[in-house]
Amino acid sequence: MAPFALIGVDYAGIKTPQFQFTHLHGADPFLDIEMASTGKVVCLELICIEP
Repeated sequence: MAPFALIGVDYAGIKTPQFQFTHLHGADPFLDIEMASTGKVVCLELICIEP
């Protein structure tokens, strides 16, 4: 991915897998090549830069 400037961008979005080992009894918390997530977390936020 090529670098880009954030000037003029008002929003930032983040998407990440969610691993809930506390709810999956017997699940191995040490992940290897075959990771399995139980959901996703998505965030869309207004960028506020304070002086």
